[in-house]
Amino acid sequence: MADPTDQNVNPYQPPAARVLESNLQMGSFVPGGRSCPAGAGLAWIGKGWTQFLAAPLPWIGVTLVYVVVVLVISIVPIVSLFSWILSVVLFGGVYLGCRATDRGEPFEIRYLFAGFSEGFGRLAGIGAVMIAFNFAFLIVIGILFFVGLGLSAFPDFANLSAHWEDLSSALGLVALLLILMLIYLTFLSMVGLFAPILSAVYDQPVLESLKGSFTGSLRNLGSLTVFGLAWIVLCFLCILTLGLGFLILVPVTWAAIYAAARDIYEN
Repeated sequence: MADPTDQNVNPYQPPAARVLESNLQMGSFVPGGRSCPAGAGLAWIGKGWTQFLAAPLPWIGVTLVYVVVVLVISIVPIVSLFSWILSVVLFGGVYLGCRATDRGEPFEIRYLFAGFSEGFGRLAGIGAVMIAFNFAFLIVIGILFFVGLGLSAFPDFANLSAHWEDLSSALGLVALLLILMLIYLTFLSMVGLFAPILSAVYDQPVLESLKGSFTGSLRNLGSLTVFGLAWIVLCFLCILTLGLGFLILVPVTWAAIYAAARDIYEN
């Protein structure tokens, strides 16, 4: 190392000491995502755990603040209708924080609200579309329910009890509704899982984010199934800790989903 008192040393040359840099390289974006092996599901949880350990207190702080904000919003009658939009915006902020750590910056609680200043319109649009999906699904379920009960002949309520005489038909209707609900929840999860990341981190428009999330999830059903099964086991373990374990599992899950998005949508 050069002596700083040496008169021959150029004071304007770059520092000889190694500057701290992120050991993660940013990859090029892959529209629609790519397929990852099934074992990647466990690797994503491991990466989420590693990222959590790098800044456990800020991560736990983000989790607590998020829970408090969502609870406060949910008890306000009219505002609670927009809680889904708020959640998507907050998720976007968390993922912006994850991206910052890739650049070597520390994760901080302030990133939870970064979605309000970066890409708010796109994130809010995703939340609004998800709400629209829910309303549309409820309408479809309601129509099927009443049609299945044979109530299309309103206002003939006198013979309403006769529709319940065939128990097998009623059970068949319940089974159909449960299957439709399972299919819808799966669809909703695939559409919404990576959408906030694609919008906030990769600057994708609303519809492209939703479409890209669905396509990426569809191409990784195996790895996401492994991820989901492992996550269920971890949830059970958290319950055994009287719920305190969720203060760790929730941020690990956020970081794991971000790690999954990097593997799926980056080369």
